[in-house]
Amino acid sequence: MKTDAQQQLFDALALQQKHQRIVNRALYIVLPLLAFMLAFMLCYISILSLVLNFTVIFASLYAVSIRRQNWRWWLMVLSIFCLSEHYFMFGDFNQYSDQLLKRFLTMSAFMLIFAIGRPYLDTWLMKSDPANPERQVK
Repeated sequence: MKTDAQQQLFDALALQQKHQRIVNRALYIVLPLLAFMLAFMLCYISILSLVLNFTVIFASLYAVSIRRQNWRWWLMVLSIFCLSEHYFMFGDFNQYSDQLLKRFLTMSAFMLIFAIGRPYLDTWLMKSDPANPERQVK
């Protein structure tokens, strides 16, 4: 038997899930486009580098923004990927080390923006919805 308070809570949770699905749908469109643009800017000369960059960037953005996995693990994955790709491309870490740092910082900055900004995006959408009962001025 549901009480009135429980019903209000279930309604609020259903509204929150609805808004999260809306944000997820938008991110399903934005994330691949952003990952491709970043991969195109950050790849080395080969096509394999472009494909690998797109895969890793898209996987990290998807994991931290839609699946909400721990961003620290994905930061470690990005660092291992950048180090390994740089080593396999140039053979050592002394050559073009500033480019390695720029690539890693660019990838990690975008990943952290989506990881930290996703809860704020959900809250913003909940507050901007006219159907939300908490939005009404008391």
